[in-house]
Amino acid sequence: MIKQLLIVSAPKGGFAFSWVQGDDKSTQCFIPAYVAAEAGFALAAGDTVSATIAPNFADKSASTPWQAVKLHSNGVEVQKEVPKIQVEPAPQTQKQIDAARYHLDQRVMDFVSNTAYATTGEIASACHIDQRTAGNSAQRWFNKDKMARADVYRKSGLSKPSFVLYASDAHNFLEEDQ
Repeated sequence: MIKQLLIVSAPKGGFAFSWVQGDDKSTQCFIPAYVAAEAGFALAAGDTVSATIAPNFADKSASTPWQAVKLHSNGVEVQKEVPKIQVEPAPQTQKQIDAARYHLDQRVMDFVSNTAYATTGEIASACHIDQRTAGNSAQRWFNKDKMARADVYRKSGLSKPSFVLYASDAHNFLEEDQ
């Protein structure tokens, strides 16, 4: 379905959060970075765009029920050139590999430390890496007892968790009364 979206947050990562306009209640919609990049949009808070939206992933739908799958032009400034993420060449020596892993792990820890908790998908999006790399990095921190992990199962009997959450401290998983 095509809806009008009001952009409320557009961090540097290229993704954005918006409100679906015209609904009886305010509902949030996530705009992935690749969707904005494919459309060539330079999104900013306060912009209004038309988008084809679909239900969000189950693990995120409680707070953000919608996800944009395509953006349509309606007055938003389209970039002439979509910025490309600079890709560094793959490290060749073990020393270079260890240094690259160290810097990646630091980025992951910095992100997780600044959030209550995050899924591997959220870590991947924030750090511009794939989910497996994000999960491996967070797991290295967990193995060093520097990060907490919560496996979440959608239903009983599953051999693998539906999703995994990471936090800098196990207490971050608990909701505390204010």
